[in-house]
Parts: sequence; structure tokens; C-alpha cells
Amino acid sequence: MIPALRKLVRSRSANCNLIRSITCRSKPRPQYKLRVAYPQDYSRLMRFMADTYFRSEPSIVNIGGNLSGQPNPTLVHLMDKSIREGMSLIAEDLVNGDCIVGAAVNVDSRPFDNEKNAKLAETCCERREARDLIEFSIFCSRQADLWNVYCIDSVFECAYLAVHPEHQGRGIARKLVEESWILARDMAYRLFRIDCSSRYTANIAESFGWKCIYSIPYRRYFNDGRFIFTCVEEPHTEFRVFVDRLNHYKNYSPPTKRRSESSKPQL
Repeated sequence: MIPALRKLVRSRSANCNLIRSITCRSKPRPQYKLRVAYPQDYSRLMRFMADTYFRSEPSIVNIGGNLSGQPNPTLVHLMDKSIREGMSLIAEDLVNGDCIVGAAVNVDSRPFDNEKNAKLAETCCERREARDLIEFSIFCSRQADLWNVYCIDSVFECAYLAVHPEHQGRGIARKLVEESWILARDMAYRLFRIDCSSRYTANIAESFGWKCIYSIPYRRYFNDGRFIFTCVEEPHTEFRVFVDRLNHYKNYSPPTKRRSESSKPQL
């Protein structure tokens, strides 16, 4: 009886090992890759943002923007200017010819940007919705007041984030934000900022433990005596600004340790 029982146990153990082996072998490979957008990528990155960001960005939807038409030229100009700063990241689909499926457009944010954008809103906006969006961004930036709170003159800002609808839910947006943070630290910035116009982006920022320094429900913002966001859709009902001081990150390779004075070779 005992030899038969041992044989049965060995047989079941072998089957379990075979199942584990098959499971490991069938593990899917990554279907996309992340990298910095090069100058030759700028035009197709702009097309991707026009087809995704401008059609589904919550602040544009909540203000009642035209999702089926062409993006506003002034907003396109601001987007193109941000892309050409050279700090954007893209996620490419390895299966379908390296097409862009996600992007994080990052910019170097300065205290004088608000005044420049305010002049642009006054002189170049063809539609009221675009001017309202720019003025809303300026309002939130001034309320956050990063320059005085943190005593800095430049901030790495993850300004625009978009993922193609067919590739959402795969962690691409989270990875783009994470790699943007790492890029900011490698570029010696002291502060990382991300404006979360959607609930999903805010969830990403909260999962990293970043600090929310300002928030406002869309329905509470008004300008020139009128409420601006009249088409607010769930769950994107609030605009939030998150920041993080750039320091060592546990998922990134640790910085090189400096040698102490006593360890220096004697001459």
C-alpha cells in the first residue's frame, strides 16, 4: 500500500511541476515599450494627442468642447510647444508596427509662464472655450503657488497624459507617469508636478503617495461671473494638483555612494 501511495504522490508532484512549467512558458511578453520622444517623433506624437487627448480629456469634455471637430488651434499651439521641449515620453505598440499608444508630454514650468499664457489667451484664442481652459489652468497654478511654497524657480511638470482607448487598463499611464518622475530626478529637478484633471490620473498620483496641494471641483469654478464647466461627467468631477519632492526612489537603481574622507588614498 505504501509504495503505491508514494507512486501516486510522485505522479501528482510531476503533474504540478509540468503545469508550473507550462504556465511560465506561456507568460506573455510586453506588448509595448517606453522611450523618450525624439524630434522625428514630434509630428506623429502631435497627431496622437490630437486624436486622443483633445477628444477625451476631462476638462475639455466638462467644458462642453467639440470632441468630434478639429482641436482648437491655440491649444494645439501650446501642445506643440510643450512637445518640442524634448522631455516627452511615448509608449509604442510592439505588435502593430511601433505605433504610439500612450504619451506623457512633460515641460519645464517657470513662474513667468502664467503671464505669457494670459497674454496668449487674450490675443490668440478663436473660441471662448479655449480661453476659459487656459485661464482655468492659470488660476489653478496661481492657487497652488509652488514658486513661493517651495522656493524654486523651475518645476518638472507632467502636463499632458493620454493613452489610446484600446490600450487603457494595462498600466501604461501609470508607467508613463513613473518614468516621467524618474526622468525629472535624473535631470536634477527638485520638484515634480502633475495636474490631475481626471479621477484615474489622481488615483495614480495617490498610489505613489504624492501630496495634493490644491483641488477644486469643476462645478465650483467660475470666471467673469459665470460657471465655466457646465457639462461635468462622472467620475471626473474634480481638478487636483499633486507634487512630489524628488529624492531616492525605491524602484530605481540606488545612487552611487560617495567615499568618505578616510577612504581616500594617501598621497
